Amino acid sequence: MKSFVFIYTGGIEEREKLVEVLNKIPEVYSWRYDTAVCFYILSNSTGRFLAEAIKNHYPNIGRYMITKLGDEYWGDLTGGSWHMLEKREVPPQSNE
Repeated sequence: MKSFVFIYTGGIEEREKLVEVLNKIPEVYSWRYDTAVCFYILSNSTGRFLAEAIKNHYPNIGRYMITKLGDEYWGDLTGGSWHMLEKREVPPQSNE
């Protein structure tokens, strides 16, 4: 399993559409968000495959980027988000 960061332009309305899109892609094992313009995705697919699948389901998405989490990262996220990204598994129900 790999963890990806998916950044896109837009706001709450865009996020609601992307939730629908991500739920339609069987290769997306799980996803979550805790910021306005970013999703964290778990998948065994490549970033390219995920980007193309999202674009196929949502041709007018606008600007976006998907990148696999590497070994150089830092930030201030919730414990659940760090759990998902670092352990590459669905976090416990708590989202501090």
